[in-house]
Amino acid sequence: MVKTIKAGVAALKTLESWGVTHVYGIPGGTFNNMMYALDEEKDNLKYIHVRHEEVGALAAVADGKLTGHIGVAFGSAGPGATHLFQGAYDAKMDKVPTLFLVGQVEQRFMNYDFFQELDEDPMFQDAALYARTVTTAASLPHIIDEAIRRAYAGRGAAIVVIPNDLAAEEIPADGYYSAAATHATPVLPAGSDEQVDAALRVADLIMFVGSNYPFAEVMFSPNAKFIQIEADPKTLGKRHHTDVAILADAPATLKKMIDRSDDAPRSGWYQANVDNVKNWHQYNNDMMTRTTGKMRFEPVFGQINRIATDDAIFAIDVGDVTQNAVRLLKVNGRQAWTTSGLFATMGAGLPAALAGQLSFPKRQVFNLAGDGAAAMVMQDLDTEVRYHLPIINVIFSNNALGYIEDEQEDDGHEWFGIDMPAIDFATVAKGMGMTGITVTQVDELTAAIETAEANRAAGKPTLIDAKITNERPIPVEHLQLDPNQFDADTIAAFKKRYYAERLVPLSEFLKTHKVPVA
Repeated sequence: MVKTIKAGVAALKTLESWGVTHVYGIPGGTFNNMMYALDEEKDNLKYIHVRHEEVGALAAVADGKLTGHIGVAFGSAGPGATHLFQGAYDAKMDKVPTLFLVGQVEQRFMNYDFFQELDEDPMFQDAALYARTVTTAASLPHIIDEAIRRAYAGRGAAIVVIPNDLAAEEIPADGYYSAAATHATPVLPAGSDEQVDAALRVADLIMFVGSNYPFAEVMFSPNAKFIQIEADPKTLGKRHHTDVAILADAPATLKKMIDRSDDAPRSGWYQANVDNVKNWHQYNNDMMTRTTGKMRFEPVFGQINRIATDDAIFAIDVGDVTQNAVRLLKVNGRQAWTTSGLFATMGAGLPAALAGQLSFPKRQVFNLAGDGAAAMVMQDLDTEVRYHLPIINVIFSNNALGYIEDEQEDDGHEWFGIDMPAIDFATVAKGMGMTGITVTQVDELTAAIETAEANRAAGKPTLIDAKITNERPIPVEHLQLDPNQFDADTIAAFKKRYYAERLVPLSEFLKTHKVPVA
């Protein structure tokens, strides 16, 4: 007698063969038989019951960003499927292998406009590099395997639509298939000697390494010499006229550039820029250690830096918190951080924190978000409590969509549509079953952050609602400090607004090091 296995269980065993340890989702009628398979496999594959499919989808993408291994999320037919779009597009735009399993009505009801029925794989054709509907039970584990291989190969989202009846059917137990054991990632060599030498001959330049920075087209000088080192041929020359384009492994190429070059002589230009960077870091440190006046965001980051462990994980949301984290977090190279890069999905911080804590249960994990982003996903604070994930959530509450507010100011438009209600996030957190702390004064920060760290050590999550002023972070792209460009009153007003009394324009450092200023 031939031994059989349910197709849904075989599909999950395929996931397990690829090293998947947990999947995110919310059950629905069209995913019931896959849920029963998850119940059967619960000792080998952990089901994370999120409060919103979008959170599960973004968490799955963050799994890939933080671990390099494929993340998996699912949704039932109809609304469960459409809620996965944010994750699918985030995976596409940040080039992260991710698998999304989508429920579908039983085959006998398909194409009859049945309850919650949508023609789902065409919906994902733009977001995903692979989207297929399974047509036979025997092929279900094969299609799962194919989708994972495609996701890794193309570095993006793969979608598998599963009619509910197929997962319950019995198939031969030795019939499912996995190519996990043969999986390999192409390894690019360093750039050639000729390419590296050509790059070394360029003097005043911009070096673009493994980046697809979209604002390069408007923020970089079109006349600048440009070197690009990239593993993806689609992005070579995409953002700027490129003088030397190198399709190669970036670390190996940079090492080769060092090996094939001589030390440059000390120059006034270089030293002026070293001093300028020191001055910038001094400004940030001054702001983070402020103890007077109303509470701004910088002292909060100062406290985060103080308690952050050497291998902390920072899940950074979208908006002002992104640029502030880039400027102020003192990362050491062993810590990890992630955000929604090219797609810039508000609300990505909490899902990424879930992924970080699930994948690295012994590491310290921070969720850093503005109040606008936090309001989008705060229901999944419950997921942190439910699965005993000791995440430190820090919400920067300024009652505004700050980044958009700044853009409206730069456009010369009055502020409109950017205000946020004064949500009591600490009370929301308490209602979810975790410690919630409201901080309104700088001198309250130390105790709050230490309570959060003590809770983390005890395996409990915490939320700190930092009520900060709605003051704009210093716009480094619009500095008004140089007396060669601005009058004294303009400079004085700029310094007062941004507490920049000790900031010095680059031109002053150039003068100090006797570099001619045009």
